[in-house]
Formats: sequence, C-alpha cells, structure tokens
Amino acid sequence: MKLRITPEAVRLRLRRGDVDTLLETGFVEKRIQTGPAATDCLSYRLQVGAQVQEAQLVHEASTLSVGIPLVAAREWAESEAVGLYFQTPWGVRLMIEKDFGCLERQPAESEIGTFPRPSKSRTPATPLNSAPAQSRG
Repeated sequence: MKLRITPEAVRLRLRRGDVDTLLETGFVEKRIQTGPAATDCLSYRLQVGAQVQEAQLVHEASTLSVGIPLVAAREWAESEAVGLYFQTPWGVRLMIEKDFGCLERQPAESEIGTFPRPSKSRTPATPLNSAPAQSRG
C-alpha cells in the first residue's frame, strides 16, 4: 500500500495482496521508519467495518487511519472500478485506489502484485458518501 499526502487529500494505492488482506482481516497497515529509534515511525492504516457508515480520517499516536464502509470496499474490490472517493466534513479528499503497473517502469519500484491497467473505456468511480469530492488532480 502506498501513501500520498497533499494539503487537500490523502491517497492510498493498494496492490492485489493489500486488497485481499483488507477484506480478510479488516485492515492493512504499513509503516515507514523516520529515524534511528524503533519508535521513530509513521504508520498509515486503511480499515473497513460493517459499522462504518461514512469515510473517516483520524491521526493519533503517529498513525494516520482511514476507515471506509465494508460494503463499499467489497463492491470496489470485486469490480472494475479504479477507486473509492470520499470527502471529510472539513474538506480533505480521501482516495482509495487500486495500484496499477506503471506505463514507464521505475527501476527502484517493483510491479509485483499490481493490478493490470484498465481499458480506456472504463467508467470512473463516483463518490459513495453525500459529501461531493472535488475534481481529482
């Protein structure tokens, strides 16, 4: 799972194995070491839950957590849709997307477990909650 953060958005890109883990265990979590001590890290987590009605974004104890409805995650995983798009009440866009192989391969990045690139005729996904997402950039 890859994380991209801008002042306006949080984007998570999941490989096939990440999507499988998410549906099997209810979450996927990764961390990056930010210093020499074992506690010097930033964790990021995507979790699903049957009780989650709207997308959630929480930051606490060096962990950034995104929560989405289980039903939405299952429908997305089993479809051709590229992503799920939400917006928090305070305006941060949340984008959960399938990670596709690169058009131009990067030497330092593995393509193992990526999704096959979709055809150009696919229909883009639409936001699932009532807060409209801004145009993607």
